[in-house]
Amino acid sequence: VVVLPQHHPVRVAEKIAMVDQLSDGRVEFGTGRGGAYEQTGLEVDPRETRSMWEEAMRMIPRMWEDEEFSWEGKHWTVPPRNVIPKPLQKPHPPMWLAGMQPSTYNMAADMGLGMLSLSTGAPSEMAPYIAEYKKRIKNAEPVGAFVNDHWAHLAITHCGLDRAEAQERAANAMKGF
Repeated sequence: VVVLPQHHPVRVAEKIAMVDQLSDGRVEFGTGRGGAYEQTGLEVDPRETRSMWEEAMRMIPRMWEDEEFSWEGKHWTVPPRNVIPKPLQKPHPPMWLAGMQPSTYNMAADMGLGMLSLSTGAPSEMAPYIAEYKKRIKNAEPVGAFVNDHWAHLAITHCGLDRAEAQERAANAMKGF
């Protein structure tokens, strides 16, 4: 996952396209906004990250598809140029959004992005969110050339010799995460 507000979209487009070339067309482009801790550490205003992320997501697929790209937005200005390399996958690699909040799930669906979710609860707790995503994505206005209607979920779990030990280890791991 590339934390877009921390990087210039032109550099991201170039790097993802290069990895796609080197991997023989197997890259999938995961994105996110990151958390306030890492944002402030890199002098990115957390209040601006949603609009920065969205602007970058509207830019990057166009850089991959257009021979000449230019942009004048709130966060970035790019004079006319051909951003190279282009990805091997046509029209571009599948795009994803990583997040943990229902508003993020809805944004992914509305923008035609695959969803990468993470939770500490039981996977069954995600069922209503996945159902809503699948419903919303049918009416997506994709930022790229196509809709990626897939959902991937990481459920953080830990198995121990007994319940108390497993809960203590899991709690310590989550504090570190």
